[in-house]
Amino acid sequence: MDTNNAATQDHNELFTANSERVTSLCDKYDEQLKIYEGMIRDKDGQVKALRAIQAANDKKIADLEKQLKEMMGELHDMNDLVPE
Repeated sequence: MDTNNAATQDHNELFTANSERVTSLCDKYDEQLKIYEGMIRDKDGQVKALRAIQAANDKKIADLEKQLKEMMGELHDMNDLVPE
């Protein structure tokens, strides 16, 4: 009977140790997960900011292209006024 009690106690101690180890690993995983989630939120914010900058740049480019076309038209009109 002492052998059974010793085996049961060893089994319980092993189970407890494994449970504590698993709990510790889960806690570490949760901590890492929170860190990565924060990093993802930061990167999402950066991506949104870069997209806004890109949209503003695209609009500015379109405005400049429109201005250039208008100026080229004016230049052609002026060129037509110059006698050859």
